[in-house]
Parts: sequence; structure tokens; C-alpha cells
Amino acid sequence: MDVFQAALEQAQQQYKAAAAIGYESRPLNLFYGLSQAGRALAAISPKLRGNHPEGAQKNWESSGHGVGFQLGQLSTPFWDREIEVLPNRRDSFSRASIAVGSTYVDVGRVTLGSLVAQLPESLPLRERLERWDSYMKVNFTSRTDGRLLAFDIGRGVDSISAIQAKIDRYPLLRGWSLYLDREGQPRRPSETSVYLDVPEGSVDATGYVNKLRGASTYAGNQVILPVAGQAESVIEPIMAWWLILFDFSMLARYEPRAWTNALHIGRSEVASQVEFLLDAALIAVPELLAEQLERLTANDESDG
Repeated sequence: MDVFQAALEQAQQQYKAAAAIGYESRPLNLFYGLSQAGRALAAISPKLRGNHPEGAQKNWESSGHGVGFQLGQLSTPFWDREIEVLPNRRDSFSRASIAVGSTYVDVGRVTLGSLVAQLPESLPLRERLERWDSYMKVNFTSRTDGRLLAFDIGRGVDSISAIQAKIDRYPLLRGWSLYLDREGQPRRPSETSVYLDVPEGSVDATGYVNKLRGASTYAGNQVILPVAGQAESVIEPIMAWWLILFDFSMLARYEPRAWTNALHIGRSEVASQVEFLLDAALIAVPELLAEQLERLTANDESDG
């Protein structure tokens, strides 16, 4: 059995175990299962093979997490706690990030809440996470001379400069223009959204399916993601889950009293939210891994 098969088998066993145990220990299985799956992805990534132009520096084998966990953040509000990405040439986070095409070098410190807000599973938690930029589902509207994209700006973002600043936090949308009315004001499909003009050549149309070039994929749906931390590009969803589950697992492992207190329904205002995410991870992470495996194996066949 090669490394790919062995690591993937371990990941599957970890997720089966995670589904069978309580929330107090579940993040340990969830994170280490994802970590082993990341090792499998790295092992088959063309970008991490020795014949790649950067193969001498980007080998698939890894050692260490490449992510820092700061003990003693107990006085910090739960979703404001920070995770620090500390990449090197051999850590598992950077190896998996390279394999899935996610940024990792310049992320630096990133808050837990901003990572959760990027996931579609954050929708039930939106009021708690409204301070952070969320994912955008691709939603086109046709017009006579092109296409429009509905862009959610949230509440309290009214001026054109503020709207444009928010748009610029989504790398894929940088340089796009607001669709304005005759008075020079943004046209709005709703109170909390505006229309953007879709630049020519940005969409691949196949039959009834319109795909936005460069958009990320989540459970078969196209999504547009904001930057995270100090990065100028996006953290792909599978790697956002990686950081979230790393944080949860480190808290459970090294600060078990704080973790169990966070899960106490009677005392913790985030207990139901954390439990919801731990349940969601059981479904979302394997689906995202399947998408990445399909992409990597398809690329491998086309290269061959």
C-alpha cells in the first residue's frame, strides 16, 4: 500500500471515529483525519513531485503543522481568537495548500471568526459573524448587453467608496465595476446587495451552465471568497476548515477545561454554534476532499 492509499485510509477511519464520539474529543479526530488526507493530496500533487520546476523546494513529504496555537487566549471572545500560519518548506499546512492551490505564505495571523465566515455552513451563524467578510455564492443575472453579478454588501455599507472597498477584499472581483443607474447610484437587487458588471471573458458558458473563471468550488457550487489575514489571495475552503479544526483540536488537547466550558450549553453562548460546526465538518470536509481528489486525479490523467 503506497502513502496515498495509507494516508487516505487513516483519514477515513478518523472521520468514522469522529462521528461516533462526543464533541469533547471530536475535533482531535476531525483535524488529524484532515491532516492525513492532506498528506494524501500532497503525495499525488504534480506541483510537489520531484520533476516539478520547483520540486527541490516543494517536496510532498511534510513535518510539523506549520500553524501556531497560542495558549492563554481565554479572555479573548471565542470567535476573535487568532491562529497564526507559520509556513516553512516542509510543514503539512503548506504542502496541502500547494496541492489544492491555496495561499499560505503571507497569511500571518487570522481570526477564527473570519475563517468560519468564509464557509457556507456559517449561514446560521451570520449574525454572530457579520463583522467579517463572508463567502459569496455566484448568482448571475442576464441583461441585453451582458451579465450582472449580485454582490452582498451587508448592512450599513452605503457609499460607493465603501462598497468598492468591500469589493476589493475579494481578489477575483478586483477591477470589476458597479452597475449604476442614471443618477450614478448602484443598482440593488435587494437592500443589502448591489449589482456588478461581469467583465467580458469572465464566464465560461456550457449549455445552461455558466461558470465564473477563477471561482472556488464548495459542494458543487461556485463561491467567491475574500482575503484572510494579511494575505492578498484567498484561503481555499478545505484549508479554512484545516485551520478551524486545528484551532479546535489544540484547544481540546491543551486547554481541555476551556474547551469543555465552551461546549457547556448552560454557560457558553457559543456552545450550540461550535457543536453545529463540528457536526457540519463530518459532511463538509469529506465532500471537499472528494472534490480535490477528483480534480487532482483528472489533472494527472490529462498530464499523462
